[in-house]
Amino acid sequence: MIPIRRVMSMLIVSSMMIGIVPSKAVQSTASTVQPVAQHATLNDILLDAEHSTLDLETDPCPEPAASVDLPDLEPAPNQPQNASVKHTNQALPPTNYPLNCEFARNREILATLSPESFSLENANQAFTTEALVVPDASQMLMFEYIVGRKTADSMTPLYVEVLSGANFATVTNISNWRIKGQYRLGWQTGRLNIQAFRGQTIKIRFINDWWWIDQPSAQVRNLRLVQEIPDWELSTIGEFAIHNDHLIGAYAVITGASASLISAPINLNQQVQSLTFRYRTGRWQSDRTAPLFVEILSGTTFATVTNIDQWTLQGRLTDGWHEAVLDVQAFRGQTIKIKIINDWWPHDPQVTAIDRFTFNRSVPGWDISNASFVRTNTAALPSGTPLNVDFEQDFIAFDVIENPDFEQDQLVLSELQQPLINLEGLQTRASSVDFGVPSAATSIHFEYMVGDVDDVNNTRRLLVTLLSGENFEILEFPQGHTFVSSSQAGWQQGRIDLVGYRGKTIKLQFINDAYGRPISQIKAFKLVQDVPAWQVQNHQFLSIDHNPTQGNYGYLYGHATQLTSLDFTVPLTAQQVRFDYQAGFSDNPAARQRVAISILSGNTFEIVHALPADSLLGSTDQGWQTVALDLQRFQDQTIKLQFTLEAHNTAYLRLDNLQVGHVLAGWSSSEHTPIMLETRDSNRQVVRFAGSNARFTSDAWTVLSDTEALQFNYKTQHPDAWWRSVIEVYVLSGDGFEIVTPIDAGLVYGYGNDPNNGWHEAHLGLAQFQGQTIKLQFKHQGHGYSTSWLDNLQLIAGETRAKQAAQDAPDHAFIEISRAGQYVTSSSFELASDSQFLRFVYQVGNKDHGNAQHHLAVEVLSGANFTTISRIDQYQLYHSLNDGWKIAQLPIQQFQNQTIKIRFIAPGWVSAPIVRIDKVALLNPRASITGPINVPGVTYLNVPLAELAGITTPTTMTINSLVIYDEYMEVAGHVHYSNKTYPFALTGDLYHSSLGTPGDIVADLQDTTGTFEALYFALRQQPFGPQANPSIVDQNLSLYLQRHGTREATLIDLGLDDSLSALLSPIFELPALISANYADDYWFGKLLEPQSTFEALGDPDEKKWTWKRTTIGKDCTLLQRLDFGVVVSVPDGNIGQNSGKFGSQLEVLGSISNGYVTPGQSWPADSCDIYDADNAGVTLGSRDDPVTVKIVSSGNNLTGNDAQGDYLSDATFGGDATRFKGNQLWFDQFIGDLIKSVDMVSKLFSIPITVGDVSQLFPESTPDMGNKPSLSNSMILNDWDDNPNTKIKVLRVPFQQSVLVKQRDYFMVSATIACKKQNSNRDMLVKIYWDIPLYDNVSRKELNVNLYNRSFLVDYKSGPCNN
Repeated sequence: MIPIRRVMSMLIVSSMMIGIVPSKAVQSTASTVQPVAQHATLNDILLDAEHSTLDLETDPCPEPAASVDLPDLEPAPNQPQNASVKHTNQALPPTNYPLNCEFARNREILATLSPESFSLENANQAFTTEALVVPDASQMLMFEYIVGRKTADSMTPLYVEVLSGANFATVTNISNWRIKGQYRLGWQTGRLNIQAFRGQTIKIRFINDWWWIDQPSAQVRNLRLVQEIPDWELSTIGEFAIHNDHLIGAYAVITGASASLISAPINLNQQVQSLTFRYRTGRWQSDRTAPLFVEILSGTTFATVTNIDQWTLQGRLTDGWHEAVLDVQAFRGQTIKIKIINDWWPHDPQVTAIDRFTFNRSVPGWDISNASFVRTNTAALPSGTPLNVDFEQDFIAFDVIENPDFEQDQLVLSELQQPLINLEGLQTRASSVDFGVPSAATSIHFEYMVGDVDDVNNTRRLLVTLLSGENFEILEFPQGHTFVSSSQAGWQQGRIDLVGYRGKTIKLQFINDAYGRPISQIKAFKLVQDVPAWQVQNHQFLSIDHNPTQGNYGYLYGHATQLTSLDFTVPLTAQQVRFDYQAGFSDNPAARQRVAISILSGNTFEIVHALPADSLLGSTDQGWQTVALDLQRFQDQTIKLQFTLEAHNTAYLRLDNLQVGHVLAGWSSSEHTPIMLETRDSNRQVVRFAGSNARFTSDAWTVLSDTEALQFNYKTQHPDAWWRSVIEVYVLSGDGFEIVTPIDAGLVYGYGNDPNNGWHEAHLGLAQFQGQTIKLQFKHQGHGYSTSWLDNLQLIAGETRAKQAAQDAPDHAFIEISRAGQYVTSSSFELASDSQFLRFVYQVGNKDHGNAQHHLAVEVLSGANFTTISRIDQYQLYHSLNDGWKIAQLPIQQFQNQTIKIRFIAPGWVSAPIVRIDKVALLNPRASITGPINVPGVTYLNVPLAELAGITTPTTMTINSLVIYDEYMEVAGHVHYSNKTYPFALTGDLYHSSLGTPGDIVADLQDTTGTFEALYFALRQQPFGPQANPSIVDQNLSLYLQRHGTREATLIDLGLDDSLSALLSPIFELPALISANYADDYWFGKLLEPQSTFEALGDPDEKKWTWKRTTIGKDCTLLQRLDFGVVVSVPDGNIGQNSGKFGSQLEVLGSISNGYVTPGQSWPADSCDIYDADNAGVTLGSRDDPVTVKIVSSGNNLTGNDAQGDYLSDATFGGDATRFKGNQLWFDQFIGDLIKSVDMVSKLFSIPITVGDVSQLFPESTPDMGNKPSLSNSMILNDWDDNPNTKIKVLRVPFQQSVLVKQRDYFMVSATIACKKQNSNRDMLVKIYWDIPLYDNVSRKELNVNLYNRSFLVDYKSGPCNN
């Protein structure tokens, strides 16, 4: 079997072939205009041969193999396995996957048919190939063909039959009218399913069309039997192919109703829990949602069929790629096949792309009820910008549509050197000179006069045909080929559409009428681009008109005529397209016409997204109108706009002033609900949105800690003034804004006859979301067609809540249950004799209502076969998702010395439940103190920003209990000062200190009473760092608290006497704990600031970043500058929670690299307009041309080691950016020899790059970094010199891996502070981390942030470390 590469069909036929060949090509220097996007047949949509040109990836599962187990998890005595969810989803070894699981193996030719080529010259003529045996792996019959009609070229069928059985007497038609064409379409590729004849001896018969009058003929060549998708079975219906994409590699495409694909047999091991794969599906003719079905075929003959998708898989083609996760635990130990099936609905056929099949242990160490709804997950809190409450904005237009106002008039490309043509007599004919049709030409214009010799008033016809072919023997009657006039009417203007003949050499033939005594004259032939940048199926129906008021505009008319723009890319921030129009019927000024509007997208603009039917509606009497259409779904995609008139000869459309633009920063609307800005009675600008279920949603923004309420003015009306119109107001929160919380309480409504012109004021609470990043959403109810206006949004400040819920996951990895009644069960373990509590952290609630409270059930399974079930939560775990992460501690002593399992069960009868579980532990006490123990201390009542200072008061802290477990601790008591008593109950994780004496313990604690923030807790064998009680010299306990919402800090240090030391000394010998973060390990003497992440780029005071791109000279060299920093002078900020502000600035000064031109784009050498686009993809530097990084340090005007401020001693850059597919990296510039194909590089850019540019990215000195590239370079700075003016250090840092694929209006920067050494050269270590968002060009979704990171490690001299 020989793999092949698809190539474009040549337009020259072998000398062995007889008959008609396509027209000869013509060279043209005219500008390129793309042809009208025709709605292709199902066979052509996603199966163009040019889409599958390269095998760009290695097949990770090439050979069948027995299933292979993953290594067992590490043993966990007296604990469940993977209790802290350190192990997340694990892919099984590739030998467990389906063969050709990533479709890296493309089509294979299994047999060729004889003869190589043949022709059919006569009507109903047949040709039969020689007999051959169909190989068992054959899937498709492939061939190239050209078919048409010589004397009236039009769509012509070619019939294909299989002759089989005894004496080849059984005849089966396999073409079913799908093989058809006309000569001007040239050579095409036919694909017909041949699987039904595997192993049989057959012949193939081709039959010409029977209609003899127009002389049908056909040619066929290159017949072969192929395996289209190796190692997969194709259904007998539908179309199939493997495509390649520069970013994601190869994938399979299934086209057609009920079409299916079946994998080779797979052996499943006992560890498998889930099947995952990527898919993209939808209906290309309407962009509607389509379901995708997945079945498992099992049993000895694979006859047992089990559906496993549970109706969870669906999509639209414009959604991009999705990931399917499906449960397959029921098939462990069996041999199965996977079947992927399109929906059955035939009237709007479905296209599905699939890729990357894997089997997984989705929750390692746990038994799960259903892997589709129980899996490990990761989450990080989102970031936001300030809420935009300013609606006083204007429409910002982007210059992306060519000729949007039709001011580019008709363009004459050339004039034919053609003498006057005279025709006299019945059906006399004459032809023009032959001419080449330029690629930009849309029609040929000419002047004609037609009449009758006997009477100048008699009308006669003139027919126009097109002659093409090698010898101009193919004749076609084009649309609008008949022209009627009289001699009295004089000279008239005529034109014939030539779009279908671009690039070919043709002639025009003129034919006189068959009645009377006709006479005709034709002259003045011109090849014309009628309306630059616009396309129509017949350019006779499109023109540019003019009137004094409107100026130039486009005029379209005719029965179901379609007008299509050239393709353009919708900018990332564009929200809608606006234009002026007048529509109607020329014979009825009052009649209203609905002009259908579609958006065409996809690689070949095959996806048709129809807008609502009433999007463009008008009559002649209504005059010119303006409409806005929503484009948010297509941001950063290349699309076309298409207008279709009603099926009536007098329908028309006038079109002008098309603008793609941005309406309102910081807000978006639901699909087909364009944002409109209007002027209110008070001359204020307001936002209007309308429609059933219409939504108006803000971008993400962070609620300040003192924000109490949202206040706004609104007006809302139903079409029936007496009906109540309701605006529902929601807060969207969570790491993916999936938690929906209503905050309107049903109080935001109005009627059409309300006073004050319908305006009301609403005041809605936001206090529970203080400190969170949220989105606001205004929504209409699902019935009626309300219209609403919003104005004057204000955030009202008030009291800070006593305690905010912990919304961030403890370590960002957890088990998640997302379906009612599903559960997760731990591995079995023997509960130790001293285990007292089951401890875990959890979230429970309903995504559809963030404040709705629900129960989390916890059961212990014990006894023989674990059939004894005991519920131990006592119905106390009752919370909502807005309550955040909670700590549960359940008694479990009754199961000591028994072998048990623990089961967590999601609430039942909930619409969208979420349960998250993490850090499961069995608590065995290692040390404890029973109080009360009274400890004197000090409370600072109002700590200033600069230092730990201010008024103090004596304090007594009473410790009632302190218990140390293996990895956790609890301490409870109260604090008394200023005649008030405040309780605390602290619990949290233990860590080994990296400072002080080996064995010292520190903790990260939370106060479950919500009274305090725990600044610092330590149990040390000797004092370390500043102490509130300097008299302590031996073992000591330190506990520093800050009362929430205040600047009151309580510090106590307790020296351990002999009795306390005896009780607590075992903790210094605990098993190995992980090392603490520095903020938990060292007391800085400053209070915590909860906001530790900066969005400061460029000037940090502006809280934004700058990315400047300018061009230098006529060679379009690009100078790019990305400025960012974390900058505050030292005494003005607070350090806390291991991130914060410090006195150093990191700034990328600039990088110069050559500009790239998009392939296919033509622009003069002195034009640099390409870099004006927001989505131009660039890189920052290279190994040979690194960027410059400036690091600015603050100080106290002293130099050398006397400097008390922060200054730098050296910096290290490190980072990795990997994206594995199989064993090959699919994301990184720095992968050396792993890159086998130049074309792969284009995935790094939002615009493709040409082959010639690639050498600039890969210098010869580039090393092979292995299968996981990582780059670390240290730049050692000289010590601080004696020049007091030396405050700037400049480094040259390679940024090979910092690829800006897409631009976004912020990126994140944070800093971590830590002491590097204890005793000598006490440098501090600063880790500066930033995240530049990267996007997948296929799905248009942001890549998983876990796939890459960027960081700087900077050593610097610092005051705190020197104290």
